[in-house]
Amino acid sequence: MAKRPTNKRKAPRSQTKKRYSGFKKRAQKQLVEKYSLAKCKNCGEVKLNHHICPVCGSYADRKPLDKGKDVIKKIKA
Repeated sequence: MAKRPTNKRKAPRSQTKKRYSGFKKRAQKQLVEKYSLAKCKNCGEVKLNHHICPVCGSYADRKPLDKGKDVIKKIKA
């Protein structure tokens, strides 16, 4: 197994941060592609496509879940 080269000098912080920011951008892009994330039309939070928004409880311009009321009472009634 080949040995990996080591740095002759310590890398500057700016170089490390640039490398990490590129990684972070790629990771976010992969998440969006893999899980198809979208912004909620009502509150603007990130949510899964074709799912109810966990923050405001809206789905496709409707309000199926009222976050203030008890959901169990709605199901039983």
